[in-house]
Amino acid sequence: MSKVLLAIGGAAIGLLSAPYLKKLFRKNVFVSYRYSGERAMRRLLKAWAKNTNFKKFDFSDCSADISIPSDDEDVIRNEISKRIQRSDVLLVLIGADTHKGDWVNWEIATAKSFGIPIIAVKRHPSLKSPSELLSCGTNWVYGFKFDSIRSALKKI
Repeated sequence: MSKVLLAIGGAAIGLLSAPYLKKLFRKNVFVSYRYSGERAMRRLLKAWAKNTNFKKFDFSDCSADISIPSDDEDVIRNEISKRIQRSDVLLVLIGADTHKGDWVNWEIATAKSFGIPIIAVKRHPSLKSPSELLSCGTNWVYGFKFDSIRSALKKI
């Protein structure tokens, strides 16, 4: 296992393994999307993160795609809220009907309440945005493009 020596101002602060450093600088991203419309975009994001040809697109998806074993809306909201709070950024994928998604608006409002930065990716600028995204300092990306999304994530 390779080791990397970190130094700040000449003072060594410790030895860390390269895999640990990779994890240290990885973004925890909660991907908010309307399942019926933007599922394919979310799958592509995950594929980019796994593909070694896409350098510096390193994020950990902490979204709620994993089944939450409950039909109780309060239990589901509580679990999603915890995942959003653990994230570094909320990435909202905006398609034709995303603005109609009550859960998407709730996830955005929850991220705002925790002070989590928000990146909104619109497939096309003419698409209507979820109301919770307006006037809250959202970082906008127009077009679902690797370099644009990576650049927005790096700024957070």
